[in-house]
Amino acid sequence: MRGVSLVRFFSLHFILPFFLVVLVGAHVFVLHLVHSNSPLHLKGEGVKFSSFFLLKDFLRVSFWFIVLRFVLFFFSYVFLEKEMFEVANPLMSPEHIVPE
Repeated sequence: MRGVSLVRFFSLHFILPFFLVVLVGAHVFVLHLVHSNSPLHLKGEGVKFSSFFLLKDFLRVSFWFIVLRFVLFFFSYVFLEKEMFEVANPLMSPEHIVPE
């Protein structure tokens, strides 16, 4: 019975980020479709979102996506520990493994 719970746990952690991305996308879409309130809380027309703001959002997301891909593809070793770059010796145990 533990296997079923584990599968549900992992599937929830896999599906949840996609659900949140869809939720944020729907929120931004509705915000751009209707309009937000007045930034000064004045009565009357609110600030309408136009294609300019959509373009700004798209360029901002694209820029950070490109930066993330650049860092992950060209500088991924920055996030690894130095032991990952040592040559493996099958005759010697790593220092952090201690027999009981």
